Amino acid sequence: MIGLDIVSASRLLVFLVAIALLGYFEYRYPYRVVKNKWAHLLSNFALIGISTIILRVLFKVLLPFSVAIMTANNNWGVIHWLGLSELTDNVIMMIGWVIMLDCAIYWQHRLMHKLPMLWRFHKIHHADREFDFSTGVRFHPVEMIISALFKSLLIILLGIPVIAVIIFEILLSTSSLFEHANFRLPTRVDLLLRKILVTPSMHRIHHSVVVTETNSNFGFNLSWWDYLFGTYRDKPATNEATMPLGLIQYQHSNTSSIGWMMMQPFKRL
Repeated sequence: MIGLDIVSASRLLVFLVAIALLGYFEYRYPYRVVKNKWAHLLSNFALIGISTIILRVLFKVLLPFSVAIMTANNNWGVIHWLGLSELTDNVIMMIGWVIMLDCAIYWQHRLMHKLPMLWRFHKIHHADREFDFSTGVRFHPVEMIISALFKSLLIILLGIPVIAVIIFEILLSTSSLFEHANFRLPTRVDLLLRKILVTPSMHRIHHSVVVTETNSNFGFNLSWWDYLFGTYRDKPATNEATMPLGLIQYQHSNTSSIGWMMMQPFKRL
């Protein structure tokens, strides 16, 4: 069985490579002006640092990889109860598990927007008025815990195999960086790629201040779910290069302050 340290190191390596590549492309081919670029990067990565420490120290039992190991060791989940665990080594089945997890995260994302209690925490991600790869790591610790709990319950209930969870978690973290990247693919490439994957241009619409646009394009890895469930939007109402981003009520707030990001969800509406 692959060790937790090896998985963590592998995921971190892929994550750092993605940051280096996306950082280079943003530097060479920026699509929009990001004000106070380094301060913006620092605050967003500080938040994910705090979130990661809290999750790993206080809620380590909820880490998807750890949960997948416990599930396999105890034969939990529908796949084991039906006596079909031998099918989990099949490559086609493995791809199917990853696709299914991606669909689940799409619905989790929609619930984050739909339920007021969840939106309190998810709005910290949307309050970012800039849009670069660091926005892809800007998540409140409570949202990280809720997401880990959601994935853990799904893994236990279905008996999702360890390898599928590892692959999905690596894809999820890197795709979150990519879809928030501050560059724009050539139009033809973007239109072709977004038939399968979520592109920065497609996801940028999701960060518009216009509520109907914010409530569209919920996908993380695969764009299929937005097409299938009627939440796809091909372009914003205004020019993509200049449209206001973030949340309308926080356009004049210091949303990059760590204190603001940590405490805002707990303030009275």
